[in-house]
Amino acid sequence: CALDFVHRVGLQTAEALHCAHAEGGVHGRLTANNLLVSFDDHIKLVAFGLDLIPEETVYSEPDNGTEGFGLNAAVRPPLSSFAYQAPEQIRGEIASTRSDLFSLGVVLYELLAGEFLFEGSDREELYRQIQSRELPKISSIRPGIGVGWTNVLRGLLEKNPSNRYPSAAALLADFRKLNEGIKLDRLSFQSDRPPLSRRSFFRRFLGEIDD
Repeated sequence: CALDFVHRVGLQTAEALHCAHAEGGVHGRLTANNLLVSFDDHIKLVAFGLDLIPEETVYSEPDNGTEGFGLNAAVRPPLSSFAYQAPEQIRGEIASTRSDLFSLGVVLYELLAGEFLFEGSDREELYRQIQSRELPKISSIRPGIGVGWTNVLRGLLEKNPSNRYPSAAALLADFRKLNEGIKLDRLSFQSDRPPLSRRSFFRRFLGEIDD
């Protein structure tokens, strides 16, 4: 896929998630197949509110004015609908806004790399990959991808949700920087302070170090 198309997918999906999350909604089942491209070249996110419905009953007709296919037109392997779940969902936790952002990260990786991030012959193997597989270096798969995209993907695909993008708004801020050609050495939600050592923490606690 062309990089500008991937950027548009990321930006418009993040905007849709931002609006939904602001209203208290969580998608919970975001995959490449429920991101549809409309005839006017806009991305539509469908199948909201289906996270509690059994997988085998989920079916969505595209809205009027949309193409009847998702972003990934290739025939997907079995179990593909589970390949976008966040690690915490696999552990049985309720999907959160950060879970949606992880799922978006999987979609963007697949568009950029032209390959699936997680695959498995059965659900157990697939879930094992989601829990433990490290993110491949995207620049080694697709030369020319800058450090900004690498950092955005890492921020989306952190295994621990507390280390992931905290909101779609934070992701939008970084997408806009990418669009403006601003180098993303550090993501919008990451502190510019180095992490405190245990010694420094107690010295600050005792007032020996000022903020």
